[in-house]
Amino acid sequence: MDTPTPRPTMTVDWTTCQVRVRTVKGKPRREATYPVTCPECGHERWLKRHDAFKAEQMCYFCYHCTQREKGRQGWQVTAARWGVKVAVKHQRAYRLAHPSNLEQQCMALLDGLGVFYEREVWFEQQGKVYLIDFVVAERLAIEVNGTFAHRHRADSDALKQAVLCQHYPLLILSDVDFDTKQAAVLIQTFIQHDL
Repeated sequence: MDTPTPRPTMTVDWTTCQVRVRTVKGKPRREATYPVTCPECGHERWLKRHDAFKAEQMCYFCYHCTQREKGRQGWQVTAARWGVKVAVKHQRAYRLAHPSNLEQQCMALLDGLGVFYEREVWFEQQGKVYLIDFVVAERLAIEVNGTFAHRHRADSDALKQAVLCQHYPLLILSDVDFDTKQAAVLIQTFIQHDL
């Protein structure tokens, strides 16, 4: 029987301490805080001694990593109970209602160009379901892959890209393209070249 892989714990720097003063019921209270680093994303936050000890002992992650893990578990339970297509349907509805910052920037660029596009387009190939971030003019695919969000999904992203390239001309944008203001040029060139 395989033993489960131990979950990494938060890293606490017990040698560094900051004393913070906060007001409780109108009276100042001094509290010692310690830097705690999330093993998943590297985010650092300052916690009181008791909370830092709990985080170190109980294998806690930061709030964002914990929420991401809950999302993964929810996906697995939904897919196991109701099937992958139902899970993808719910995922699509969530993504349509909550576009990422990069997707919002891409939407603004596409709106500025005045082209017709659809978001989160359902694409099924050999029983596997994919959601395409943007389909422009019903024949061009644009994927927006942020470095942080996609850092653990290189294999599944490569598989998705290989499948999509067989059916659509594909443009993949990263957060670097948006940060350097190259996304607008890349989108405009991609659309003009393929339409």
